[in-house]
Amino acid sequence: MKMSSIFGLIKRISGNNDVNGIDSLLEKYDATLYENSANPIVSGIHSKKRHTFMNEKMMMLNIPLSKLMRLLQALIKVQLSFRKAIDYARSQTNSNKTEVDGSFQKTLENKAKNWGALDIAYIRIPDEFIFKGKSIPYKNAIVITGEMDKENILTAPSVDCMIEVQKTYGNTGVIVNKITKFLRSNGYNAVPCHSLGGVVDYPALAQRAGMGALGRHGLLISKANGASQRIAVVFTDIENFQNTPGEDYSWVEEYCTTCGRCIKNCKVGAIYEKKVIDESGQYTTTDGDKCLEYFSTHYGCSICIKVCPFTKAGYDKLKKAYQRAKYNT
Repeated sequence: MKMSSIFGLIKRISGNNDVNGIDSLLEKYDATLYENSANPIVSGIHSKKRHTFMNEKMMMLNIPLSKLMRLLQALIKVQLSFRKAIDYARSQTNSNKTEVDGSFQKTLENKAKNWGALDIAYIRIPDEFIFKGKSIPYKNAIVITGEMDKENILTAPSVDCMIEVQKTYGNTGVIVNKITKFLRSNGYNAVPCHSLGGVVDYPALAQRAGMGALGRHGLLISKANGASQRIAVVFTDIENFQNTPGEDYSWVEEYCTTCGRCIKNCKVGAIYEKKVIDESGQYTTTDGDKCLEYFSTHYGCSICIKVCPFTKAGYDKLKKAYQRAKYNT
C-alpha cells in the first residue's frame, strides 16, 4: 500500500480532512511557531539544516492487513498529537512567571514519568542547536525521552518496528502536550515541540542536558534504554529548573570508536567512519539525507538501533565490560 493511500485512510477513519504528510506538518508547525512568537529566537551562524523526509518516496510498503490497523492507530495518534502541538504554537501565552520552586519541579517530573516519559532534563538552548532558518519562542527547554520496545526494534526493518517507532512518536507527542497544558494551567509559558520532528536538534540537546551520549549513528545512548528511544521538548522561559547530577557518559564515545557495528550494517553508508565537518561548520557522523531516504522507504529502518550493543546487551553490562578491559590492561 502506498503511503499516500495510508494518509487517505487516516482521513476517513479519523474524520479529519486536514491530514498531512510529515514535511507538510513540520513546515506548518515552523510557520505557526514563528508567526505567533512575540520575540522569536533565530538560528545561529553554525546551525545545521533540518533534513526532509521526502514523502513522495514513501510508497510501496507491503503491509499485511492484520498489521495495517495497528499502524493506522499509531499514525492517527501522531497526526492528532502533532496538530495539538500546532494549536499550542498558535495560542502562545504571555506570562511573567519565570521561576519555579523545588516542589513544583518535582511535581512536574512525577507527572511526566506517570504520563510515560522515560527521562526528563532541562537546558538553555544554544543558538547553533536551532535548525538553520528556524526559530524558537523561548530560550529554555524541557527535554523528555520516550522508550521504544526493544523486542520490536530488534525486528528492524519491519512493519512491527515501524509501528513501534510511530507509537513512540505519538506517545511522546502526547507527553509534551500534557506538560505544556500543566505548565500553562499554573501560569507559565510553554510550547511543545513534537518528537516526529521540530526546529531544534533533539539528540544534541539531550546530550548537552546530560541525558546520554551521542553514538556514531548520531542517536542518543542513555543508561535508561540504550539507543532505543525518541526525544521531544517543551520550550519555556522558566529560568531556574535544576538538573539532577547523573551518569558520567564520557566513556561512551571511546567505546563507540572500537565498535562500528552501526557503520558496517547501514545499508546506504549513511554513517561515517570518522567525524566530518558539514556545511554548517559543525562535526557530524551521519549523512541525514541518505538516512532519511532509506528510512522513508524501509519501514522507518532503525537497523542502527537494532545492531547497537547498547540496545542488544544493555548499557550497564557494556560499561562493566569496558571498565574491566580498561583497568585490567
